[in-house]
Amino acid sequence: MGGALILTAPFMSETHFAPYHFCSGFDRYWFTYHLKRTGFCDIEITPYGNLYSNFLTSMDIVMGYKKIPKWKKALGLLYKKAMVKYAMAEDDSYKVACFGYNIVAKKA
Repeated sequence: MGGALILTAPFMSETHFAPYHFCSGFDRYWFTYHLKRTGFCDIEITPYGNLYSNFLTSMDIVMGYKKIPKWKKALGLLYKKAMVKYAMAEDDSYKVACFGYNIVAKKA
């Protein structure tokens, strides 16, 4: 038996009710809970992105709409510039939201 699981999973939702957020949403708690339950061990879950990079991506989408007044777009660009340093920082904001996870686990 045995084997390995290598998975990249998107996650653009907010984590809530941590660490009991394993019934819905595909966050690190969901993967940890269900992988252990199904016989996986040595579970490594690495997030990519963080709350701020997630927010900046959402802002890019919103700012792409043509009906937004120019002054609001200019204000949005200033806000984005201020947020970039947070998006690049290594902090714990990935625990709230990130782009997704790289997961490696072994089957016992």
